[in-house]
Amino acid sequence: NGFSFSDVISMAVSNVFRSVERLPSVEEMERWTDGKHRFTAQRWKLDPTTDLSAVRTWEFQPWLHRAAGTGMENLGWGWKGWKG
Repeated sequence: NGFSFSDVISMAVSNVFRSVERLPSVEEMERWTDGKHRFTAQRWKLDPTTDLSAVRTWEFQPWLHRAAGTGMENLGWGWKGWKG
């Protein structure tokens, strides 16, 4: 999964630089970063050896797939994914 995930990230970065996909607003990125910090702090309280680079994939991957243009935004544990 790591190699394919790296490919999707590369596709998304390329599409951002080609202006196919826009980055979120600075305010939205700051809100996400604040939430990520809260998430990391909560995990750290439970386990101080937790991976600090972990992201909330249920938020990150839909945007990543949309930005990459894979058509796979519905992956995951939501009803949208089950509906197709």
